[in-house]
Amino acid sequence: MSQMESGCFKKNLGFLIGREKPGEQSEVAQLIQQTLEQERWQREMMEQRYTQYTEEDEETGEYATDEDEEMSPMFPSSEMAIEVFELAENEDMLSPVEMDPEKLVHKFKELQIKHAVTEAEIQQLKRKLQSIEQEKARWRMEKAQLEQSVEENKERMEKLEGYWMEAQNLCQAVDEHLKETQAQYQTLERKYSKAKRLIKEYQQKEIEFLKKETAQRRILEESELSHKEEIDKLQEKISELEGKLQTLKNSNTT
Repeated sequence: MSQMESGCFKKNLGFLIGREKPGEQSEVAQLIQQTLEQERWQREMMEQRYTQYTEEDEETGEYATDEDEEMSPMFPSSEMAIEVFELAENEDMLSPVEMDPEKLVHKFKELQIKHAVTEAEIQQLKRKLQSIEQEKARWRMEKAQLEQSVEENKERMEKLEGYWMEAQNLCQAVDEHLKETQAQYQTLERKYSKAKRLIKEYQQKEIEFLKKETAQRRILEESELSHKEEIDKLQEKISELEGKLQTLKNSNTT
């Protein structure tokens, strides 16, 4: 049924069945009215459910991801992709006068077809809404897992930060100890250089002392040798003089 025919059909819904008495309704009219009321009730329920879903989405505002773009063909630009036949809000009880029974039966068949199409569309919409609700539940689960992962990562970061602070303190202590060790090494190096210089000076003085001692010993030995030679010469002279003296004594006695 086209939209134009549907519009004409909605305008002509208020009619009377010619053979009925005023104030009475035929079985066909009652069926049509029940069908219209059932469709209106189903449409209101689906609209209410869809409105509730969209309001929840607007309140949370936490599922605007790439998956929304994949699901967006279901509801293009806030307008249902599934065409559900609209019913007039001001439909009243059927009134008899305008249609004959054959036309009424024809319209009733059209209404049955429209009702079947609407029912199929409603079922399809229910399935799609169920799929969306499943997606929403999955998104919520993923969000909970992500929040848990973020919390775990936060705890890990806090632990790592604590380890990093301990490492910084340890590095600072090692650096201070290294500075102290370097200062001690520099002091020891200065002392070693001084001791090395003193040892070298002592060794030089010792060498000079040995040289002087050797020279003095040589001089002393030479002096002793000279004295010995002089003594030997004096001894010879003494012996010679004693011999002469003895000769003189002997000659005087004779």
